[in-house]
Amino acid sequence: MISEKNAKYALRFQNLLKENNTQQKIISSELQIPQQHISELANNKREFTPILIAKIASFYKITLEEFLETTSVSFINSPNANHQNANNVYNDNSLVGDLVKSKDDTNAAMRETIETLKNTILMLEEKVKRRDKKIEELKVR
Repeated sequence: MISEKNAKYALRFQNLLKENNTQQKIISSELQIPQQHISELANNKREFTPILIAKIASFYKITLEEFLETTSVSFINSPNANHQNANNVYNDNSLVGDLVKSKDDTNAAMRETIETLKNTILMLEEKVKRRDKKIEELKVR
């Protein structure tokens, strides 16, 4: 079952597509997501993930807050509207927490990958040195 929160994300995504005159195939290609998924997201038939929201925000060069702010605000016309609307702006702490955790996980994975690549480079440099040494030995013979 698709959540009410997801429906707001879908609406925001639809608005971004329309406001920026973005064809689904373009954003599909840029985000490396099948076009069918883009259509399902825009039509509220697929759940938005924190990583996906971050990718969409990045694609449109808006902050996560701008994406979330627009989707989570439900404007109310009443004498208390300003207070209520202000409270609705950042009502999605769980998503923000998920995004931060996702970013931290990504950073940790990237650091691990960098270390692995450094070790691989060192190992390959050693192989090249041994190969060069053998070549020199063969030249001497």
